[in-house]
Amino acid sequence: MGKARWSWNEAVPVDSVVFMSLLRRVIGLSLLLLGCFLLAESVWFSQDGGSAVHASSRKGREAGATLFHVKGCEHCHGVDGVGTDKGPDLTTIGKRWKRTQIEQQVIHGGNGMPAFGEVLLPDETKSLLDYLSAKKKAPKQQGANHGAD
Repeated sequence: MGKARWSWNEAVPVDSVVFMSLLRRVIGLSLLLLGCFLLAESVWFSQDGGSAVHASSRKGREAGATLFHVKGCEHCHGVDGVGTDKGPDLTTIGKRWKRTQIEQQVIHGGNGMPAFGEVLLPDETKSLLDYLSAKKKAPKQQGANHGAD
């Protein structure tokens, strides 16, 4: 009664084979779950807007400039964000505000600005933030020296 059963090759007890098989499955499942958790955490962290680093590309800024026009931001902020009586000048917003501040304003609104969190898709929000965050220098005045001959 106290003897262990042996597998077909009589090298390893059957109980050990079953145990090792079960252990491999548990480890495999644990690694799979860990991988899923890390993937979900990285996606959440990158969308968090807190500590994640956001690199803007020229393509993203150009898409953001187009969205600024298409989504009606120019209606209040003027062409290229120069400001109007309805909305403040945004030509140097990237110098004055951190990206997270701009993001909060765009998504949640406030101070007379409507919230656009429900209007913009996540990739549109990112492009718009790329565009606005890059606005660090006021545009040069065009035509200032014309006609001075």
